[in-house]
Amino acid sequence: LPRLRRAAAAVLVVVALSGCASTSTEVFVDRATIYESIDQLRDDSTDVVTATAISQREATVNGAPGAITQLTVVDAGTSATLAADDTIAVSEYHAVLAAGETYLLFLSREGNGQVFYLTGASAGSYLLTDDGYEWQGVDEDSLPARITDDELGALLG
Repeated sequence: LPRLRRAAAAVLVVVALSGCASTSTEVFVDRATIYESIDQLRDDSTDVVTATAISQREATVNGAPGAITQLTVVDAGTSATLAADDTIAVSEYHAVLAAGETYLLFLSREGNGQVFYLTGASAGSYLLTDDGYEWQGVDEDSLPARITDDELGALLG
């Protein structure tokens, strides 16, 4: 099995017929891995960085509605391919990243290596707050709700 896991999206389109047709779309993300620890999330990621979101646009992500967010890397940790001030694109199933905010991100590379996605869908995102980094996940993972600055140093190496 490959080390990297990718969420698969299925789209359900519901058409309501009541005089005029309307269409709504719901996105369901089927995850291959539910994370039991931050170490497991880190091990499944190609890069762990802190980065500031600079822009976001709606996009189709593997056939489902999502977003592509542009970010500037603040700290690339021990990444062999990223450095501070690099600009990266992150493909998201759930648009959890917002322009102007800084995040701790657990990333995996798309096939061509030019675009990243959050490891474990939204599981791989922590928002910088006054008290450290707050988890932004919306899934059933057993990850810490907050990561302190001391813990951040160990994650970034």
